[in-house]
Amino acid sequence: MSSDESEIERIKEFAGRHGHRVVYGLFALIIAAGGGYFYWRYQARQAAYAAGLYNEMLGATMQHRYGLATVAGRKLEKHYGSTPYAGLGALLLARVANDQNKIPEAETALRFAAHYGRPKVVQTVARLRMAALLVAAGHPRQAYRWTRIGNQPGFKGQVWALRGQILAAEHHPRQAAHAYTQAIALMSKKSPMRQVLELERAQLTVAS
Repeated sequence: MSSDESEIERIKEFAGRHGHRVVYGLFALIIAAGGGYFYWRYQARQAAYAAGLYNEMLGATMQHRYGLATVAGRKLEKHYGSTPYAGLGALLLARVANDQNKIPEAETALRFAAHYGRPKVVQTVARLRMAALLVAAGHPRQAYRWTRIGNQPGFKGQVWALRGQILAAEHHPRQAAHAYTQAIALMSKKSPMRQVLELERAQLTVAS
């Protein structure tokens, strides 16, 4: 028997013993590939529908059609919560509610964005806006925990500024002044926000 014939016999023997496993394995790979393709198509469709709703929100907000913007925003949260547009929509929904002085609705939208927003920066923005909203509403103690954002580059100045406002509202002028100083140091000299913080720091009555 030649080497070629011997090789063929070995292949036949392997196929006889393990052929069904190979077939099942290939079948499983085909199913997995097909499932992955259809999942990708589903995700792409979801993202496209969500993008359309978000654009609808933007247009309605610019036209001051807040009712329409709110409906679109709630659809995003309910049906497309896994897409990045849901978190962005929640931020816009909070702004719309705040502009109408609907503070509870604004807080609800910000909580959604803070927990489910994607990417991470959306959650960070939501947390800081929630803190600012609570300070403005007279709840500084509740606001403090929302300023805990971990190591998020680019937001440290805002965090210190908010903590300064919280401490000032809780009548801790020395600590507030320190927080404002930290915030000011992290901001550009031409920043309008820096000037506001300098004024707020100057208005604090710090005991000697």
